[in-house]
Amino acid sequence: MIVQKRTIIGCELVVVIVEPSDSPPVRFNGRVWVRVDPRRATATQQEERRLAEKRRAKDLPFDILPLPSASLDDLDLDALQQLARNAVMHRIYENTYAPVRITWFNGLMIVSRSKILVVLLVK
Repeated sequence: MIVQKRTIIGCELVVVIVEPSDSPPVRFNGRVWVRVDPRRATATQQEERRLAEKRRAKDLPFDILPLPSASLDDLDLDALQQLARNAVMHRIYENTYAPVRITWFNGLMIVSRSKILVVLLVK
């Protein structure tokens, strides 16, 4: 929250800038407040549940969060090649002879076999 004192045309004003919370719902004096269109009121149970679901969707493990500063130049292509080779060569240890599936998408590599899934995200 940012609070500023400004003077506009000789009148002193207080400007309060409130950013959305990263982890809703936020309680104030034991209540959850929501703004829907022009309405501002205490959240219903359904609105609270919806806010909690949004928070859980954003709470991802650190190892699958994108790294905005990364680029394609940061990829270690030798490591990706080794990962693909290991997936193919070590599949016989499972005694299932299940195929190894390597799928490349724009910014995503998935290496999967019967019980193992490796996902690499590249922004």
